[in-house]
Amino acid sequence: MAWRRLYACACVRISRCLVKEEDFKEAMRVLDMANMMCDDRSREMIEKEVRVVEVALRRTTEEEENNKKKRSSTTHIETQSPPKKRIKTVSLSGETIPRVSAPSLLEFKSKIIKIGRPVIVTDAMKAWPALKRWKDMEYLKRVAGHRTVPVEYGKHYMDSNWNQKLIRFEDFLRDHIYAAPQVEKAYLAQHRLFDQIPELAKDIMTPDYCVLVENENDDDVEINAWFGPEGTISNLHHDPKHNLLAQVVGQKYIRLYEQKYTSRLYPHDGLMSNTSQVVDVENARSSKEEKYPLFPDTPYYDCVLKPGEMLYIPPKVWHYVRSLETSFSVSFWWH
Repeated sequence: MAWRRLYACACVRISRCLVKEEDFKEAMRVLDMANMMCDDRSREMIEKEVRVVEVALRRTTEEEENNKKKRSSTTHIETQSPPKKRIKTVSLSGETIPRVSAPSLLEFKSKIIKIGRPVIVTDAMKAWPALKRWKDMEYLKRVAGHRTVPVEYGKHYMDSNWNQKLIRFEDFLRDHIYAAPQVEKAYLAQHRLFDQIPELAKDIMTPDYCVLVENENDDDVEINAWFGPEGTISNLHHDPKHNLLAQVVGQKYIRLYEQKYTSRLYPHDGLMSNTSQVVDVENARSSKEEKYPLFPDTPYYDCVLKPGEMLYIPPKVWHYVRSLETSFSVSFWWH
């Protein structure tokens, strides 16, 4: 649309003025806003400006860090990676999801996609630099700290208090990753972070399985980031595309229901018909909610997804996700 291009051009002009004033962080914030709102034709122009500001930001950040070290006689680091915690054993009462070690394309198509059941793929992410780099929160702060990202606040996206804010990534790390557990959850969810920050995109690889498309004219793979503290939840829902959920940092508990049980999952009407009305998915059996009497006895699969594993979720398969600790996942959606 014309207004999107006009907005992008205005943001570029503003960012150039801010660069002259050496307000590089604000210049980057303006460009990130443009990147999220612009049309496809404007993206290359914005990315060119981002690269210019990125260089200036890196230089000033390094200077600031060096000055801090000179002023301080201690080796204290202001922001450290969260301590590794022991994960309590999760009771898996559902049907176990099979694990398959790096299947070939032919095996994935004929034995996984064709059958249409969830499978955990192991040993297919060994070459990802992200598995090592993203465990270091200082690395993430250094690469993406000054960028502006959309963050969701609330227990889950169907919560009445749910809202979304645009904040700097370094503020998200400080307030919700390094900080002690808070009542209000914050989640960087379903964001195309790797389009926004190409340097992070270098740490991952699109799985070859995503070339197995049903429509040769629609081969685009949508890649999204999911990053947040322990306890973040994705409501029980389903998606229209094939989904490979790659776990990079931390562990997640995931529960899945086959499409044939849709009526027992009490989907919402209208626009949210892909989302279940059942919120307390894990405790529904003990609570026996009167509003959803068929749900507690509905068969399901479940698992704990660990770093280095990918979960294949077929289209229309319902899934519920809860982070067991600070977690960073990448999803690949394709037709």
